[in-house]
Amino acid sequence: MNQEIEKLAALDGVNGLFVHRGGIIKWQRRPDSLSIDNAGALCNAVSKAFASYARAERPLMEAYFEFASQSVLVLARNPAAGETAPDMFLTFLLRDRPAASVVIRHAAAYFDSESAN
Repeated sequence: MNQEIEKLAALDGVNGLFVHRGGIIKWQRRPDSLSIDNAGALCNAVSKAFASYARAERPLMEAYFEFASQSVLVLARNPAAGETAPDMFLTFLLRDRPAASVVIRHAAAYFDSESAN
């Protein structure tokens, strides 16, 4: 997993990447400007938001939040059989919006390879 994740974190325009299940960070490359506590809070907020949408029967698989200095792109792996909400997330910190399309394509390939294993 780490080699493929490292490639995602190294894509142009990516400032940081968190692989997490709910609020539990499994792997991270965070910028120095983001504390460990704030990274955990971000991942926890992401998972809660996706779970809320799933409970409302409007499941999300992707979300993009644009801010002045950087943006957040979240991609969720499809829920496991019998589950309503995704359990694994890739949360990217992006420098600019154009990076999002490349990141989405590579992240989708990563999720496909993970589900094949």
